[in-house]
Amino acid sequence: DVTSAGSGVIVDPNGLILTNNHVIEDSVAIEVRLSDRRAFPATLVQADQRSDLAVIRIDVKDLPAARFNTSGQVEVGQWVIALGNPFGFGQDGRASVSHGVVSALGRNLPGLGGIGSDRYYGHLIQTDAPINPGNSGGPLLNLDGEVIGINTAIFSTSQGSQGLGFAIPIDSKTWAVIGKLRRGEEIAYGYLGVSVKPIDEVDAKRLGVAAYKGALVHEVQPNTPASKAGIRMDDVIVAFNGVRVADEDELIREVGATPVGAQSTVDVVRDGKPVSITVTLAKRALAVATRPVPVPNTRPVEPGRYSWRGISVQALTKDLADRLGLAAPVGVLVNSVDRNSPAYLAGIRPGFVIQQIGNEAVNNVGDFRRVTAALSTTWKGLIHTNNGVFVVGP
Repeated sequence: DVTSAGSGVIVDPNGLILTNNHVIEDSVAIEVRLSDRRAFPATLVQADQRSDLAVIRIDVKDLPAARFNTSGQVEVGQWVIALGNPFGFGQDGRASVSHGVVSALGRNLPGLGGIGSDRYYGHLIQTDAPINPGNSGGPLLNLDGEVIGINTAIFSTSQGSQGLGFAIPIDSKTWAVIGKLRRGEEIAYGYLGVSVKPIDEVDAKRLGVAAYKGALVHEVQPNTPASKAGIRMDDVIVAFNGVRVADEDELIREVGATPVGAQSTVDVVRDGKPVSITVTLAKRALAVATRPVPVPNTRPVEPGRYSWRGISVQALTKDLADRLGLAAPVGVLVNSVDRNSPAYLAGIRPGFVIQQIGNEAVNNVGDFRRVTAALSTTWKGLIHTNNGVFVVGP
């Protein structure tokens, strides 16, 4: 048996507690320990993998519920307080307190969900308040004592705090999800059916648009709302239902928050001209967990495999593609990643499927060799995988 620890926030005096989905996911039993050291068994009310939020219940009344600031008004540089159970030190129910400032807003952490996960970490609050394993699910507070975020992830090379903590913001979209979880409702996300990426200087010059303004469509999945509505590869999506889209993260949030079946307007720039497209959103399918792909971590490169910048890849067979839930064996499978490499630090892991490097498609090992051989030793750019987009440096 494995025991793990996390944190939570009381959202209702009648025993409802908000935490991260990954804290209670796959659990056999859940126990909640309060600040007065009382412990109670908890039951799951509802969980949502994509937002990484969950609500659990304990059979207790008249609890002191937290106050939430749902305005989303958070500023870089403001002081914040993090509460939680780092490394299990709060097992007596008394939370550990740390403080810091908001370091940045709108951070996106692709690829942290892992294989078989639909988890999406976008639009996060970054803070330098010390957050460690065990803090997940705990509150990030402003100086008025209001919850402005749920501490969720850290970036670290040591498994401990290095001043890079991330929290899910309590804005109107998150609060709507929390409300549904409290009522035990399933979260249904709108689905468009496109893969998008940032618009770099090369794309901007090629398409005649402003760099880093909008979301560039680099793939349209067949038989999806996008394909049926006529959205095309190289369309630049600049607005969704009248809301300006500054980047791919904003598009993903707007589409996800739109009711399934709703008619929506997608404004794009195509061949330098504005085009307005009407699309009816489908329901985003739930992710299906898959068995881990048996790839080694330190095996030397063998025939049919190729290594670049610490990434060793191999051919993606149809069997492996099926097990990863991919529609076709397009791309190369990451066989291993050197732990001291830029790729590992960027977040690329064994089992990921690389489908594009920079602006070049990678369909097989031959493409991977050709594309990487043409890059300079100082190249820094985007690597697109089935688990997100990663910035990899030299």
